[in-house]
Amino acid sequence: MTLFNPTPAEKAVTQAIAELRAGRPASESRHLDLKSATTRHGAPVPDPARDPALVRQLAPEVACMANTPGGGALVLGVGDDNTLEGTTAHAEWLRREIYTQLQSRVTCDVREVFVHEHRLLVLLVPEAVEPVKVKGRIQWRIDDGCHEVDASTWRARMDHARRVDWSARSSQLPTSRVRPSGMAAVRTFLEDTRETAARDLAQLPDEDLLRRLNAVDVDGFLTNAAALLFVGWGPEHNMLDYIRRDHAGGDSRERLHRTGLSLAEELQEVLRTCRSFNPLRHTGDGPAVGQVREIPERPLREAIINGVAHRDWAIQQPTTIEHVGATLQVTSPGGFMPGITPDNVIHQPSTSRNTALTELLAAIRVAEREGIGIDRMYQDMLSHGHPEPSLQELATGAVRTRLVANVSDQGWLEWLHLMDQSWAVLDLDTLMTLRQLVTRGWTDHLRLAPYVQRPPGETIPLLQRVAELTMGGDAVTTMLSSTPAGGTPAMTLSKGALRALAHADSRSAYPVERSTRPTLALDFARSRGRISSSELGEMTGIASQTAGRVLRDLEEQGELLPSRANRRGAGFHYLPAPPREDSHA
Repeated sequence: MTLFNPTPAEKAVTQAIAELRAGRPASESRHLDLKSATTRHGAPVPDPARDPALVRQLAPEVACMANTPGGGALVLGVGDDNTLEGTTAHAEWLRREIYTQLQSRVTCDVREVFVHEHRLLVLLVPEAVEPVKVKGRIQWRIDDGCHEVDASTWRARMDHARRVDWSARSSQLPTSRVRPSGMAAVRTFLEDTRETAARDLAQLPDEDLLRRLNAVDVDGFLTNAAALLFVGWGPEHNMLDYIRRDHAGGDSRERLHRTGLSLAEELQEVLRTCRSFNPLRHTGDGPAVGQVREIPERPLREAIINGVAHRDWAIQQPTTIEHVGATLQVTSPGGFMPGITPDNVIHQPSTSRNTALTELLAAIRVAEREGIGIDRMYQDMLSHGHPEPSLQELATGAVRTRLVANVSDQGWLEWLHLMDQSWAVLDLDTLMTLRQLVTRGWTDHLRLAPYVQRPPGETIPLLQRVAELTMGGDAVTTMLSSTPAGGTPAMTLSKGALRALAHADSRSAYPVERSTRPTLALDFARSRGRISSSELGEMTGIASQTAGRVLRDLEEQGELLPSRANRRGAGFHYLPAPPREDSHA
């Protein structure tokens, strides 16, 4: 349970468990529902611990609690007459299945509680950000029952309730509860910056520093954000779990999961340990020469901080950081906020469950206040020759961020630094457009849009901007001249840029395999519905006759079809073959 200023649901659960242990009846309320674990189907199931009927039975009740201001809790294993029945339901399985049943809208925190010999499960249900509908209806709790409510009433009530975010609310903890080592960690974060203002903050007395950081409320109590940062979850809990392995499947070199620390102490320890296992590497030759950390330092830090700042703190599970070789994987409880997906995360306006916590982390200089941390993760990974970050929402309702830096694309780096315009490396949209041209061999405004996460209308001027780039005074890109009239214009690398890339690749100790001619041809044909030898020749820098042989080989393999049987005449091209049925079907 929350260790400072418990929510109404947590208070209700604590009281109900105490009553049941004392042999007295527990009362249901707006924030508490006692549920029997007996399912209504009556028929035996292969695994009673994983009964789908129980999920179907509980999901509407969980949705109702989520729609209630402040959320609520269900205690599973108590009959309607307060009889202690217990339950054998598997806690993690139940949490995951309810999350799936409610279309990834609600992530419960499911915990075991024992009352005498009876095992109960407590499902803590956070307040929903968007209404959770079941069969097209919205229900919320009034007194001890669920009642239907229209969407406009729900939004008006919830908007009123959300004027103060959770992390800004009072923890009811006095400043005397601040851990001295937590305060010392915060001062170190401030002193480690190059900002005079931050270093001046670090010299203030404790009480003055807390006020300047907006870490206390009007009554002098720590906010929930400050309680996490300076106090923590108490002696039995840790908020971060870090593990270091030299390679997948290898023994653990380091494990950090100490309980009883403040979040500031845990962050300091994890960031310091990550750095110690993130060695400097020599990179490139010529204009791209330098030394960088194996995993670029800013993306590594941002991935960890985002896993703390934007997670769901109602779920009392640690954010896990797996540092394996040159790969970092951060898994944080709670899914994406509504409207945020892996497909729009770069440019979507920053939204946080914990605005005050995010601002506090920015104030001590460990997070980005501007909400551009994701942009910089992408920019730094690509500009150091690594794949872009991977962000995904798991079936368990967690968000996983993955940075892979096993091999750096040195040819790309050297080629990139040959640009006459130095700003091309610093502008994320331009950098991503160049990356698609190098890895895919071509692009157009429709195919570029989902990659750079911009609407197609915004990628047209982006391509125009990229068309102005030069290398040694010559254009880096060119538009395909063989595109038929009325077709969507397509961009590819110029012959000079292709030669420069091939030369840079030849100098790399670990050259990266680019898209082969057949792969490029099939991708182009399937994406745009056609391909000609002239188009393939322009994209690869080979003669039209050689390109024709590549396309004929693909025809023989059943991948392409000729636009006309005689294969002759102006405008002849190939079409993508229909998908072949699986021969084993």
